[in-house]
Amino acid sequence: MTMNSFGIAVMVAFTIVLSLVSMVALGLYIYRATEGRRLGKMSKAQKMKRRKKAQQKEQKKGQEKGQKKPPAAALPPKESVIHELVIRYEWLIAAAIMLVAAFIRLYLLGEVPGGIAPDEASIGYDSYAIANYGMDRNGHHNPVYPIGWGAGHGAFYMYLVAPFVKLFGLDILVYRLPNAILSIAGVYAFYLLVKRLFESGAVGLLGMFIMATAPFSIVAARWGLDANPLPPVFIIAVYLFVLAIDKQKTWIFVVSSITAALTTYIYGAGAVVAPMFLLMASAYLLVHKKLKWSQFIVCGGVYAVAVLPYVVVMLINMLRLPPILTPFVSFGRFTAARTESIFVPFESAPQYISDVAANILDYLNLIFLQRIDIIWNMVTGFGTVYLFATPLIILGFAAFIYDTIKTKGFNKRFIMLCWFVAASLFAFVLFLNMNRIGVIFPAVAFLVLYGILFLSRVFKPFAIAAVACIAIGFCIFGITYFTAYAEEVSPYFHESLDEAIAEAMKLTDGTIYVTQSGVNGPGVTALFVSQPDPKEYLDTVVYFDPDAEFRHEESFGRFVFYIPYDKEKGAVYIVHNYEIGDHGFSSAIFEVKHFKYFAVVY
Repeated sequence: MTMNSFGIAVMVAFTIVLSLVSMVALGLYIYRATEGRRLGKMSKAQKMKRRKKAQQKEQKKGQEKGQKKPPAAALPPKESVIHELVIRYEWLIAAAIMLVAAFIRLYLLGEVPGGIAPDEASIGYDSYAIANYGMDRNGHHNPVYPIGWGAGHGAFYMYLVAPFVKLFGLDILVYRLPNAILSIAGVYAFYLLVKRLFESGAVGLLGMFIMATAPFSIVAARWGLDANPLPPVFIIAVYLFVLAIDKQKTWIFVVSSITAALTTYIYGAGAVVAPMFLLMASAYLLVHKKLKWSQFIVCGGVYAVAVLPYVVVMLINMLRLPPILTPFVSFGRFTAARTESIFVPFESAPQYISDVAANILDYLNLIFLQRIDIIWNMVTGFGTVYLFATPLIILGFAAFIYDTIKTKGFNKRFIMLCWFVAASLFAFVLFLNMNRIGVIFPAVAFLVLYGILFLSRVFKPFAIAAVACIAIGFCIFGITYFTAYAEEVSPYFHESLDEAIAEAMKLTDGTIYVTQSGVNGPGVTALFVSQPDPKEYLDTVVYFDPDAEFRHEESFGRFVFYIPYDKEKGAVYIVHNYEIGDHGFSSAIFEVKHFKYFAVVY
């Protein structure tokens, strides 16, 4: 049995166990609630009789054991020792969890996943160009929202990486490092957020543990898609919002608004979910007089100013206006819009309703049942927060909604419901995958936390069992990620293509032909490795389709991205290892240097 098969078997076993535990806990809770209501309807005489009977039973039990039970007041609270230890060593426990979070996100960061994903190469080269030339590969100076492939990519990560590239140069480790650091910061921010919401260090530590070990967070932390920083930045924004509620400081509300506005420049989901969240949460605070109208107006104004450049870019593209290009800042126009490939299209009202309903079912499948997603977002068999946590998500959701309805007056945890609802509404009209709706998964981790707390309320060993399952699941996940999954995902990151390009550049000053077969955008990988002046790139680039949503280079500089039938003297060719025989490379004429998946022929 392979490690991946073993991991899946463990996930299935734990799912069955936690499903049974959750059903038993729910049954006990309902029974106790029903029994409590029945007792509440008893007369005073009936209650006295019942209490006296119970006391007699306890005395008889004690006499049989030959020991007298001490009065209840003399017994120390069962949780006092545990809570005392947590309070005393909270910082130490937090540090240990943070070390685990850092290790799993930083270990072999430049090697696993192997290779360079096309999006990493695209954003990485733009970061290099911005850092060294003040323009991206499209010749736009300090773009508000870069064109990238053609339909745009998030600006936030490009600018975040640029100082690292300026200091250390561009390679895949340097490129991925800021994202990993941001993910680690998100784990700590989640701890602070949960601790404030529950006013408990112990619960905060449990929340930190869940986030530190969550597969969705670990996978996203270890490669540099522009969407991947969105969840940790949103966690920080929500934490600052809750901190502002507690401190009642206008400036903290303002900083929270600015942080939320930053998510607009990370990925499209931030531009929709952040304002919906802020409006819902602010409305709740205004009703409960936890936010003044003056504070709301100031924060709203700050948010509007912060997102205004993004709005200008969107208006230019929606109305197909000319781009605004200056030597200082650029508001570009994309080659194509991605709305039809991302959002459920509106053709007719009945059809749209039907399509959205189908999309909601897919949302429930992804968020609650953790269906399989594309391989670079999920390790097969582990889900987003471990497949066995599905009962905890459902239980946590039900308990959270019940407690929220039951709570009278102001409830800080309602802020998490605003987050979950805002992200869910956006997901309903979106063709879903994990990176498009990644902003929702910290809220899902919160539901797992709430499910464990519910188990603790009913029967503490159930909660301990759930935490133990997560710890064991994390260990198996870690081993699988660096072994079976590393091998499984590396072809999608075109592992060894960068090595082949670097080798080809050493072998010739002439033309380098790179295969397009089975490679998504080899041009951006060549950009990442060769790192030309963007002006040189602009002067020489030829696209297969310059108006496409994803423009793929046919050639630039000395790179050509197809293998010609007639071979050029002095040229070097990069193909898949399995392609060598398909292109007529005779071993009598050509030499071959093999890498993991690609070969250099010269």
